[in-house]
Amino acid sequence: MTQQPSPNPDAQRLLGRLSEMERRIAELEDELIGAQRLASLGTLAGAIAHEVNNILTPVLSYARMAQAAPDDLELGRKAIEKAELGALRATKVASAILGCLVDGREDQACVKQAVEQAIACLVREPHRDGIELTVQVEEDCIAAIPEAALQQVLLNLLLNATKALRSVGGGRLHIRAHRSTWNTGDGPPLESIEIAVRDSGPGIPRAVRDHLFEPLGRGVSRVRTARSASDQSQQAPRSGSGGGGGVGGVGLGLAICRRLVESAGGRITVQSGPGEGATFTITLPAAPVPAPADHAAA
Repeated sequence: MTQQPSPNPDAQRLLGRLSEMERRIAELEDELIGAQRLASLGTLAGAIAHEVNNILTPVLSYARMAQAAPDDLELGRKAIEKAELGALRATKVASAILGCLVDGREDQACVKQAVEQAIACLVREPHRDGIELTVQVEEDCIAAIPEAALQQVLLNLLLNATKALRSVGGGRLHIRAHRSTWNTGDGPPLESIEIAVRDSGPGIPRAVRDHLFEPLGRGVSRVRTARSASDQSQQAPRSGSGGGGGVGGVGLGLAICRRLVESAGGRITVQSGPGEGATFTITLPAAPVPAPADHAAA
């Protein structure tokens, strides 16, 4: 009877260690998945808080002004209108944030109406801060994106553009939208809607611009580092929402904007430099323009 060789104790110890390492790697993978889920929830919570704050600011401002002047009936009426508008927007924003996570969601938005609603939601009328606002939107601009999503993107851009312009004592803010064609490189050119929000503010340094569309927490630290290394005299008081404010807000607003636009099959880009103002361009697939007969039949 042949005797089996005794196992090598060093090999046994090595196999034991490898088994322990495999078990630990599996545990770390589970922990990483859990951390990623928490990070996603945190990002979503931050996005919701950011947008809700944009909604509540004008509501609270008008409410406080109405309380300070109880005999001003017109101001009280406007405060109620703003509160009602804010409540409706809160509902639409929640639907937009959740809806942008669903693949294949398609809706239509009248760009002219979306622009008007976004302007109506500004806390202050731009002309009070020396801002000359002009709007040029073609009537047949119907974009394939949920209307609430487009309103939210435009509001983010307008809030920050006006903030940037206020920092330099005013200036020009121009909104333009027209039908165009979009060469995606994957086929024939697509019918599209191009929306440009252009301001004559202080502009955005390249070091900041390169990280504008990154979510808060990934791009903000790099933006702060880049800005500290930039010429301090050229710092532009812009935030990630597209144009004004402190560095603390970099990334979140525009990250949301990009998510909403890209979920609709579009893109958002920026052109800017120190002292050159900023132009944010949204390109979206065009939706069919309703024929007059459709309105008549309805």
